[in-house]
Amino acid sequence: MGEPLPKKKSKLLTWTVVAIIAIIITSVVLYVLYVVAPATPQLSDPENDVVVSVGTQYPGMIDVVGASLEANGTTLRVTIDVRDPVSNVSDGEYAQWNVTVILENETDVLRTYEVSVDMNSTQLTGYKVDVETQNVQSCQVEHYQKSLTVLAVMDELQSAKTIEWNILTMFEKYSGNELITSASDMAPDQGLQQTVLKP
Repeated sequence: MGEPLPKKKSKLLTWTVVAIIAIIITSVVLYVLYVVAPATPQLSDPENDVVVSVGTQYPGMIDVVGASLEANGTTLRVTIDVRDPVSNVSDGEYAQWNVTVILENETDVLRTYEVSVDMNSTQLTGYKVDVETQNVQSCQVEHYQKSLTVLAVMDELQSAKTIEWNILTMFEKYSGNELITSASDMAPDQGLQQTVLKP
């Protein structure tokens, strides 16, 4: 004998509710993955992949292990994470962190900038260079333990849909006029990182 009709309706209703909940959860997951966060602003780079062309020693603060971009209106925040704490360099030593930033819409490159941080024995400075016009503007820069953060104003950021970017760090040490140490790190190791700002 079959189940009473009310019991069948109750089971059918339970399965319908379970199916609807599963559809809603799947939809939310897909929305978050493909609409809210279509691409990650995070960049990861292996430790100890610094290329030393002269000498043998270099500070671990030029060894990039990760980075991120955040856009807020016309301000781009670039955070670079490094292997060792960012510390002062001695007289005759120079460290530099360069971020190439290519702003794009759906069809064109809007503008390309170099955002840089320079460190010598007396100061830490940040600036951006418009690659096309060579116009240089200062940027706010700060460091805390194993990270550097640069804030750069870019008017084209509001129209950009995608940013392609990479980081090149360098360290040089001189004895008089003689270069005794030269080291660099590229992140990612090949090509460009892509960050989607707007779907």
